[in-house]
Amino acid sequence: MLDVALMGSAFLMGMAGSVHCVSMCAAPCAAVTGGRGTASAAFHAGRLASYSLAGAVAASSIGLLWQWEQAASWLRPLWLGLHLAVLALGLWLLWRGEQPLWMQRRWERAPSGAAAGSATGRSTLAGLAWVAWPCGLLQSALLVAALATGPVTGALVMAAFALGSSPGLWAGPWLLRRLAQARATKPAEASVIQWWGRAPGLAAGPALASAASTGLSIPAPTGGSPPQTGPEMGPHLGPDPDLATSPDTGAAGLRWATRLSGLLLSAAALWALGHGLWVQIRAYCG
Repeated sequence: MLDVALMGSAFLMGMAGSVHCVSMCAAPCAAVTGGRGTASAAFHAGRLASYSLAGAVAASSIGLLWQWEQAASWLRPLWLGLHLAVLALGLWLLWRGEQPLWMQRRWERAPSGAAAGSATGRSTLAGLAWVAWPCGLLQSALLVAALATGPVTGALVMAAFALGSSPGLWAGPWLLRRLAQARATKPAEASVIQWWGRAPGLAAGPALASAASTGLSIPAPTGGSPPQTGPEMGPHLGPDPDLATSPDTGAAGLRWATRLSGLLLSAAALWALGHGLWVQIRAYCG
């Protein structure tokens, strides 16, 4: 009965987190599957398999805690070296605002290697690797799976979570495609939208822009001046010059985002390195 309750809880967690999955995973899912049905099915099959395997490992890990405790003496240097490496990487990112050269070269080679196989194969591999995604909801589900009575039940718990969260991952790429189609308006309609939305006293501008974004045909307005042409309001659809982002601005934003990632990595590594130290100091001081 407890295992059934755990599976039901994991399934409901996945269903409740579907909105979170849409916001976090829609873009990478769309990039992996390309909106193809076969690739999407392969991706979700790989994701189901990896989640189930992770659930089995989580359920079995409770019995391995004692063995890990016995091996803590020789694991501690590895733990220390790992966090020192993470700290060094974080400080580099914070200082330079870019990845190290060896990481850039590795990422540059990744697309060519990934493109060698079929779309279905790439989607399956991505689904298998999805269990490593830094998702708090996923980690919470693994904690639930760790309460299972055995590896088989743990696998079923995570399979239930994968099925419950699948609607969000199916709907995310579809929603992105719909939004992309909604923004693809015709050039003739765009000139009308620009004139109608900017003309003084016409409160219907936003409504017409919304209607045109769905691909509807917009008739020309019956009154007022015709659409203007010029640097401020051209007859073609294009980005607003006032809202355009220069390449320099985008590069600066990327550097600051990289520095922020380095700051977070450094903070996490320092916390992990100092956690055991502060525990010993507190125990010594009483």
